[in-house]
Amino acid sequence: MAVYLGSIAQSRLYQARAERTFESAIREEGPAASVPRASFSLRDPDTSDWSLAKIDAFRAGLALDARPPLARLSIPSVGLNAMVLEGTDETALVRGVGHIEGTARPGEAGNVGLAGHRDSFFRRLSKIAENQEIVLSTLEGGDVRYVVRAIDIVPPERLDVLAPTTRPTLTLVTCYPFYFIGPAPMRYVVRAERIEGSGVGVVTPWRPPDAAPNVTQ
Repeated sequence: MAVYLGSIAQSRLYQARAERTFESAIREEGPAASVPRASFSLRDPDTSDWSLAKIDAFRAGLALDARPPLARLSIPSVGLNAMVLEGTDETALVRGVGHIEGTARPGEAGNVGLAGHRDSFFRRLSKIAENQEIVLSTLEGGDVRYVVRAIDIVPPERLDVLAPTTRPTLTLVTCYPFYFIGPAPMRYVVRAERIEGSGVGVVTPWRPPDAAPNVTQ
């Protein structure tokens, strides 16, 4: 219990720091004043379904220098909210969701690839379903909205799921099975297509859901 409470207290510090960094980047690097300044509010990650090892890793990662976040990933239907950081090294993945090198960056056309740990931020993907909405709030100040089109379980050598696409696409990847003991042998892939016309305007402020989703397994 002491470890858990300690991780929550320190996560609050990291999330606040990441929030300030993101808003500063929007002010300094965002497009012209035609796009209003975004309100980028992300609260503590819900670690209720995380493994104890990942809670410990998240707490330890807070002591490292924080790289600036690229975006915020939100899936309201499953209660997932996470900062997106560049890269898929352990530093990025214990703090949030990692942008996969070589794929389109958040907000760009093409295939945006994001990876996360199956026993922390991306454990909520076990509850996702087709036709649900995913929101990627970008540095430029717009909410890019996607709708889930396919969910697949593939071997790790299936790198074609990250190949460039002609349609704006978001691909979320994590290991599978979610509760496997040891290195998981498969990959869980969520493919979503961008909703036409999204990505312009203010980032929607984060708010807690009206009711916590059912994330038990």
